[in-house]
Amino acid sequence: MKHFKLLLLLLLISVGAKAQIQNGIVAGVNTSFKSDTKDYKYAPRFGYQFGYNWNIDWKQNWSFSASGLIVKNIMETSSLFAKDDFPPATQSNWGVSIPLSVNYHIEPFFLFTGYNFSMMKGGGLISNEYDHALFVGFGYSTRYADISIRYGMSLNEEAGVQVGYSGPPEDAVYPPQRIPSYKTNTLQLSLTIPLKWRK
Repeated sequence: MKHFKLLLLLLLISVGAKAQIQNGIVAGVNTSFKSDTKDYKYAPRFGYQFGYNWNIDWKQNWSFSASGLIVKNIMETSSLFAKDDFPPATQSNWGVSIPLSVNYHIEPFFLFTGYNFSMMKGGGLISNEYDHALFVGFGYSTRYADISIRYGMSLNEEAGVQVGYSGPPEDAVYPPQRIPSYKTNTLQLSLTIPLKWRK
C-alpha cells in the first residue's frame, strides 16, 4: 500500500504542472496523405521531423508557439498506366517547416490551431515546393515532456514539375508533361523535450 501511494504521488507531481507548452527540442514521426490521380496511386508511409519549439505565454490559458523543423515525408507511389514497367516505389522529399500556432490550455491538456509554411527542396516525391497549410491538434503536458498530435491540410496546389520518359516498351519516348503537385495532408506525432524542466 505504501508503494502504491508513493507511485500515485509521483504520477500527480508529473502531470499536476500547468498545461503549458514548453520550449525545447522537438522530434517525431509523420505520415502523409494525397488523393490518387488517373495515373498514380499514393500510399502513406512514415517520415520524421525534428527541430526546436518556442512558446510565449499570452493570457491565462493562452499562448503562442513557433517551431523550426527539418521534415522528411515518405510515400509509396504506384503507376496505374504502366504497372509492369513501373513497380511501386517509395519516394520522399525533405525540407524546412515553420508552424505557428495559438494554444489553449486545459490542464493537463492543450488544444492548438495555426498556420504552417514549408519549403520542400530535396527528393523525388512530387509535392508543393512552397506549401501553405492550416492545422489543428491537441496535446498532453507533463513536467518532463509534451506529446502532441497535429493534422495539417494544404491550401495551395502548384502547377507541378515537368517530366519525360524514354524506355520500354520498344524504347518508346513519352513527351514531357507537367504533373500537378496536388494537395498533401499530413498527420504528425511529436514529442517536445524541454531544456529545463518545470518546477
